[in-house]
Amino acid sequence: SGSAISTGSFGSVHVPDKIGIGTTSPSVAFEVNDSTGIKLVNPTNLTVGLTPTNNGLQIYTLESKHIQFWTGNTFAMEISENQNVGIGTIDPAYRLDVRKAGETIIQAKATNTGRAKLHLDAHTDIAEIYFALGGSNKGAIYQESDGTKLNVYGFTGSSYGYEIMTWNYSD
Repeated sequence: SGSAISTGSFGSVHVPDKIGIGTTSPSVAFEVNDSTGIKLVNPTNLTVGLTPTNNGLQIYTLESKHIQFWTGNTFAMEISENQNVGIGTIDPAYRLDVRKAGETIIQAKATNTGRAKLHLDAHTDIAEIYFALGGSNKGAIYQESDGTKLNVYGFTGSSYGYEIMTWNYSD
C-alpha cells in the first residue's frame, strides 16, 4: 500500500494522475498500449470494444446491439444491430436514415473540378427517387426496367397518377 506503481499480470498502473496499461509512462489520464484494444463487459454480458487496426479503429459489440454516438450530451448517430445507419434518429428504418427537425440537406459537393454524383443501381430492378410531403408520396423519378426511358410521375393517392414527362435516351 502507498505505492505509486502497481504491476501484475494486467500490466502497469500508475497513480495518482495517470493510468497506463502496457506502458510505464502514460501520456494521458488513461492510456492502453496494446494491439488487442479495450473490451468492456457489463453484468448483463454486453461486450463492447475498441481495437486499433492497420486501417484505423474498430468499434464493436459482440452481441447484436446498437452503437450510438453522442455529442454535447445529445444523440447524434446510431448504427443498428441490422447495420442500418441513422443520423439524427434512433432505431433507423433504412440502410441510411437521416432525420432532422426543420430543413434537412444532404449534400454531395465537388470542391474542385469534377462532378458530384448520386449513383442509384437497382441491380436488375428499377432505380427510383420518391418525393413526399408530410409522409405522403407526391412524385417520383424512375428509370424504365429496360433502361430506355427516364420517367417523372405525380401521385394520386397511393398510386402513380399521371405521367409528367418521359425522356427517351435515344432522343
